Amino acid sequence: MSERDDAVLLRRALARIDATTVLRFVDSLDLRPTDRVAVVIKAPLRNLARGRDVESFVMNAPPSAVAFMVESLTHETLEDVVKRLGDDSSDPSFDQLSTAITEMLADGADVNLVAAMLANSAASHVPAQEHCRKLLDDVEALELPDIEISSSTAYLLQQKRVDPLIREQRRRRRDEERSQRQNSKRTTPNQSRVKKPSLALPTPTTVDGIATPVLSLDRRVAPLSPAESQEFSNDHDLCGFVVAVEIPFSASNVEELAVSGKTRPALVIGASDTTLLVRPVFSKDAFGRFALGSWNRLGLDHVSYVGLERIAVPIDLSLPLRKYGRVGDQEWNALL
Repeated sequence: MSERDDAVLLRRALARIDATTVLRFVDSLDLRPTDRVAVVIKAPLRNLARGRDVESFVMNAPPSAVAFMVESLTHETLEDVVKRLGDDSSDPSFDQLSTAITEMLADGADVNLVAAMLANSAASHVPAQEHCRKLLDDVEALELPDIEISSSTAYLLQQKRVDPLIREQRRRRRDEERSQRQNSKRTTPNQSRVKKPSLALPTPTTVDGIATPVLSLDRRVAPLSPAESQEFSNDHDLCGFVVAVEIPFSASNVEELAVSGKTRPALVIGASDTTLLVRPVFSKDAFGRFALGSWNRLGLDHVSYVGLERIAVPIDLSLPLRKYGRVGDQEWNALL
C-alpha cells in the first residue's frame, strides 16, 4: 500500500480507540513549551489536550502526530502479542498470529487497542503485515471504522511531485557545481569549502536490503557547520537512518560510567568513509530531546527520543552495520 493509504489506516486505527483512553494518555504527557517533543507532534497534541476533540484530531492532525499516538497507545498491546508468539514473533504464520490475538481477547485485552495495534503493524510494513490486514478484514470484532478524509487532511497525505524536466535541470546544475568545486580544489587546495545541499529528487534505492523512499522536495538536508561540511557529507546513503553505534558516555549524559561507552540507536545526519555524525537516541525523555514518532516502525522496542547533541563516531563501514530503518520525510524535517 502507498504511504497515503498507510496514513489513512492509522487514522482509522486511532478512531477505533476509545476517546477517554486517548485523552487520558494525552493528559499524561508533558506538553509544556519545551524542546522535548517535535513541534509537528507537540502542537496538535497540545490542541487536543485543550480542546478535547478527539474526532477532529483524528481527521486533521499531521500524520506524524497520529502515528505517534497510535504507536504509543498500542505499545503494551504489541508487547503482549510478541510475548505470546515467543520465538515466532519476528515472522509468525497467520494461524499463529490469529491464535495469539484470540487468546489476548479471551484474557480481557482491550479489543480497540488490539485492532489499532494490528493496523499499526500493517502500516509499519512488518513481515506479518498481510496477516494483520486479513484479521482486520475477516474478524468482525476487529473491524476499523470508515472515515471520510477532508480536503485539508488529504492535502497533508499527498506527496509533492516534481516535473521530470525540472529534476533533470537540477541534476545538471548539481553536477556543474561539483565540477566547479573539484576545479577549485586543484587550483586552491587550501581554500575552505562548504558543501551546498542538493535539492534534486533521487530515485528509490536499497541500502543493505532496507528500502529508502523517494524523497519529495520537502525533505530537507541536515545543516552542517563549515567544519562538519569539510569532513562529512549530508547526502550520504546513511543519512536519515537510525543505526546502532557505540556512543561514549562522556558525550551522551548517561548514568553508568563503569565502561567507556554503550551501543545505542542513533540518527545519522552526516557521514564519511570512516566516521558517522549522529544524534543519539534515548529511551528516557529529558530536556533537549525530541520524541521519535516512528520508533515502533523502525523496530525499536520502546518509545524513544532523539537528542540534540552531535557526535562523531568512528566506524568501519566494511563491517556489518545494524540499521533499524529510515526516518520518514515529515519526521526528519521536524527533527532537524
